[in-house]
Amino acid sequence: KQWYQRRVAITAGGNGIVVGVNSGDYIYYRAGISASKPIGTHWVQIGGRLRQIDTDATNVWGANSANDVFSLSFSIKSDKQERLTSWVRENDPLDLKHVSVGKGGVWAIGKDDKIYQRVGDSWRIFGGRLRQISVGGTEIWGVNSGDYIYRKSLTGGWQKRKKYRLRLCVDTTA
Repeated sequence: KQWYQRRVAITAGGNGIVVGVNSGDYIYYRAGISASKPIGTHWVQIGGRLRQIDTDATNVWGANSANDVFSLSFSIKSDKQERLTSWVRENDPLDLKHVSVGKGGVWAIGKDDKIYQRVGDSWRIFGGRLRQISVGGTEIWGVNSGDYIYRKSLTGGWQKRKKYRLRLCVDTTA
């Protein structure tokens, strides 16, 4: 089977970076993305295994099944060749199950649902508990264990939103 027929997660950052992980925790990126081929040409497996993944314009972050968080620098050079560095473990000594990266920085969720923000080379605990987090340009969004959605600006505190049940449908025929 093709890797994406059993996809677990996919994320797209700037600069044409699209990465995903499948149900076996294997990591793939979409190669050949350009102005003339905006969907790219093929999938390429990256070494390592992650169960959750996120990316911005230059970095891929992810968490594995042992609650370790790793980062990888990723760039596309002018010759359209993708450049990857080696995975770097970023969470010692914390157990982090989920990580998100964006213009708002790097944020993570511990196995106990505590919230962490990356500051330099270390993690700072941030008040509250979430089970999932997503970092955007000027906002951070998250969902707690009670399915309540929270929003935070980069300079403000968490704001509780309504309780929602969300369902995401993905077209896998493309």
